[in-house]
Amino acid sequence: MIPVINVRRKFRLLEREIDLDDSIVIVKGSKWAVAFAVDSVKGVIERSDEEIISSGKILPGMEHTEGVVIIRDDIVFLHDIDKALSFEEKDNLNKVIEKQETVP
Repeated sequence: MIPVINVRRKFRLLEREIDLDDSIVIVKGSKWAVAFAVDSVKGVIERSDEEIISSGKILPGMEHTEGVVIIRDDIVFLHDIDKALSFEEKDNLNKVIEKQETVP
């Protein structure tokens, strides 16, 4: 089982009920995997490490962002899940994982 995080709540957006048409994005961190409930997914892209621009080169102080990729005229931010989750979210995830491990 993978815990699901509501992206709307995380980013303080207007909340709504999760719909069957919503998508789930699974992200693997260093300690656990989490799933994000999102409205939609526009696509999946692959980029080489050479195409990733360090976030410090764009805007210093972006501690949750590992880098950016420029695709056509868009900037895509690459977030480090281990840094992007709050202490409370990490603590909750650890509790959920511990509870799962104790269930026979």
